[in-house]
Formats: sequence, structure tokens, C-alpha cells
Amino acid sequence: MAVQRRERAGKVRWVGRYRDAVGKEHSKTFDREKAAKTWVADREKEVRDGTWVSPDVASMTLSTWCETWYAGRTGIAPATLEQYRTIIDTDIVPALGQIPIRALTTSRCRQWVRDLTETRPC
Repeated sequence: MAVQRRERAGKVRWVGRYRDAVGKEHSKTFDREKAAKTWVADREKEVRDGTWVSPDVASMTLSTWCETWYAGRTGIAPATLEQYRTIIDTDIVPALGQIPIRALTTSRCRQWVRDLTETRPC
């Protein structure tokens, strides 16, 4: 855990730093040392557990992420790509597309699956 004390113009601030899974450093500044330590500990746990999401991706909407993901699909049969496009356009984007990735919770995803299950014939 890396937390550094900084003093500028007589004001003390605390900078928390951690490295993500690929080694890129991230930092955030806090007014209190405890807040910085807690933030770093939480981010390091997420990296260890594999639940960490890049701040750049976290602010992206699910719709934008889907488009980025779809554009990266190569070497896939055209029929499969068409299925992916249909799922994105009819199931994902209308229900969840405007939600930022960071706001996408397990309970929200479960509700979405439940809604899909209830509205589709068997």
C-alpha cells in the first residue's frame, strides 16, 4: 500500500497509489490519510480478486463498450456476428445501454435476465 504525505501552501494532502493488473499506476489525492489508505487497500483487493475495472472503462456506458467489443470481433462467422449485433441492438442497448459500466450491478443484471426470461416464449 502506497500512501504519501504532501504539503503545499501549508495544507497537508495524502496521495494514494496502486498498480493495476498490467502494472499501470493510478493515484488519487485525499484530505485524510485514512481515506487514502482505505482507497488503496480497496483497489489492491479488486486487482487481486480480478474485479478491478479500469477508470477509463468504468465511466464508459455499456452501449459504448458493446460497440468497442463488437468492432474487435474478428475471424467469426458472419451468422454469428449477425446474432451478436441482434442481441446488442434488441436486448442489451435498450435495457442497459445508457448505464455506465461502474453502475452496472449484479442485481441489475439479474433483473435484466429475469425480464428477458419473462418476456420471451419458451
